[in-house]
Amino acid sequence: MKLRRSIRPHNSGVHFAIEFAIAWILFILLAYAIHEYSHLLTLKILGGEGAITEWNLMTPIHMPDLESGKAIVAIAGGWGVMIVYSILMLILEDKSERAALFIIAVQQGVYGVGEMLFHSGYKVNMFTVAFSGYILGIVPVLYLIYKIFGHKRKIVKKVSYVYQ
Repeated sequence: MKLRRSIRPHNSGVHFAIEFAIAWILFILLAYAIHEYSHLLTLKILGGEGAITEWNLMTPIHMPDLESGKAIVAIAGGWGVMIVYSILMLILEDKSERAALFIIAVQQGVYGVGEMLFHSGYKVNMFTVAFSGYILGIVPVLYLIYKIFGHKRKIVKKVSYVYQ
């Protein structure tokens, strides 16, 4: 007979991490579509004309006559995602899905403001804006994760030896 070491991870922490990763990937892919269609919907509401290209980017064909129309269309992409994902956070009960939605919603809200400033003529580094949005979203989520799982300092719950 051989002794084999059996390691059992914390089901809650590992399960949360895996679910969070899957949810974040799915929600970020969905966010790209919501983002561009929010631009397009806002453009059409303001009287402009546009289309979604094969690269999934909104291309304006005719901008609205409003002086601030370009800025409104620019901010609508990120804020559209932020609003949709905020509503989803209220509906969904799973903590990992809500954490993923929160990070993306905050990032898109910050990105929407950066996009508005960029299209209004300000010199804005969009990579820095997008990155800072993720940081602003991740910090509260990490705090909540620590509060939920922080009291369990060990990753390994139980190590036992099993006879084979």
